Amino acid sequence: MTHSAKRALRRMQGFTLIELMIVVIIAAILAAVAVPSFRSIIRSIAVRGAASELVAGMQYARSEALRNNRDVTFVLEQRKWQIFLDKNKNNTYDAGDDLLRENTYTDQIQALPNRWMLLFHPSGLMTIKTPVTAFPAGICLETSNSPRITRLVRLPARVTSPVVEETCP
Repeated sequence: MTHSAKRALRRMQGFTLIELMIVVIIAAILAAVAVPSFRSIIRSIAVRGAASELVAGMQYARSEALRNNRDVTFVLEQRKWQIFLDKNKNNTYDAGDDLLRENTYTDQIQALPNRWMLLFHPSGLMTIKTPVTAFPAGICLETSNSPRITRLVRLPARVTSPVVEETCP
């Protein structure tokens, strides 16, 4: 075998250990940089999804008020919301009421303020039954871990699409 043939054969044998280590180190650095931003994106998508579910629930409550020609109560607590027909008018869901829909958030998402109650009338109008103090503009959804990712759902007099979503105050 000639000298040039031996050199060509040596080049085709594969990568050296140093070349493989450099590639692994570069991949590890890229992964270390990318993973935190992926977590942030995933949490942002979760908050945006919770805001969309909240808006859909309010639209459902309004449509049920129109359909049944009765007041429909929408209660939002820190980790869940309920839609029900409040037959005894005590502003809470209990044994005598008809539960129309309920949604529970994951442990990572919470609603602020801690409790909102909205009353949808057969006319399609909405009354805010909870005293408005902290967030007069709407309902704030946020992640419970740091850094916080927030989404504000504004409450118009009628729940219509699109609902404005912006960062919480």
